[in-house]
Amino acid sequence: MSPARDPSAVPPIEPVSEGLDRPFWSVMMPAYNAGDYLEQSLRSVLDQDPGPHRMQIAVVDDASAGVDRAEAIVRRLAPARVEFHRAAENLGLAGNWNRCIGLARGHWVHLLHQDDWILPGFYEQLGRAEAEAPGVGAAFCRQFFADRDGHWTALSHLEGRAAGVLESLLVRLSSFQPIQCPSIVVRRSTYEALGGFQGDLRYNLDWEMWCRIASRYPVWYEPSPLACYRQHEGSETAALMEAGAVVPDIRRAISIVRPYMPTELHPSIGLGKLDWVRHVMLREADRALTRGDYRSGLRHLRQAVACDPSGRWRHDIWSRRRWALKLIVRQSLGLDRPRAAPGP
Repeated sequence: MSPARDPSAVPPIEPVSEGLDRPFWSVMMPAYNAGDYLEQSLRSVLDQDPGPHRMQIAVVDDASAGVDRAEAIVRRLAPARVEFHRAAENLGLAGNWNRCIGLARGHWVHLLHQDDWILPGFYEQLGRAEAEAPGVGAAFCRQFFADRDGHWTALSHLEGRAAGVLESLLVRLSSFQPIQCPSIVVRRSTYEALGGFQGDLRYNLDWEMWCRIASRYPVWYEPSPLACYRQHEGSETAALMEAGAVVPDIRRAISIVRPYMPTELHPSIGLGKLDWVRHVMLREADRALTRGDYRSGLRHLRQAVACDPSGRWRHDIWSRRRWALKLIVRQSLGLDRPRAAPGP
């Protein structure tokens, strides 16, 4: 097993002050410019609320611009039950997540983002890890993927058929991202030992953390899908993809997680993530070019090229670039309207 990374390289997480009452759970909900999704997310927690002696619930706003809808939602739904914290200044993604952990008093911390939600039984099932495998550092479940309207679009891969410690997690994490944030709970003591989320990562700060945890602790897996991860064009992930920030962030994350991994896993680190992003970039390029947004289309194609250092998909990518340039010329001459993308 690889040695831990220098703890001075990550933000420290201080222990809970002595004398404070500590519930089992801390459900911490980072929010920024929250919309209607936050209400669904918060309701999904309140529907499973075992009471303040067992669970802390807090919405932590990162100095949202304009009207503070997050506080209004908390006041309307459960002002006496849910804590509301608002930062004096914007801390950024990692900064607000780390603030959530710092405010958490519970022994187990669940970071539930404003877009996502959980299904009945989430806390009951993942809470089994404490009794059945007290040495684990985290626990996660299978998750649904959902669109902007909350319709399920996909189900994550089945990592194991029975609940228990997942022996192969580090191997899976070396290449793929089997864990989305709403599906995982982490011991607060794990964060205290390993530090918080990396501020120099934006797209992969969660993947880096799960790799860090899995390299040091056993992790519990629950095969029932009990969490929902929402994908939509207004998300932070979508904004990063549109800005072209995803591929450099993946490469930065790969360099960070390499020391966590056994040497035999080094050749595969991040390959599955890059392949998935390449697929997404080609899909978004096709959509942009078909609607006539050539600037966005070419930007996505450039990112697809960056995801394919081996050149395995070079023909597929370059056929689209030739198609894009042809369309640009034809449109500039007023010859025709955009047409559908060519097949691979």
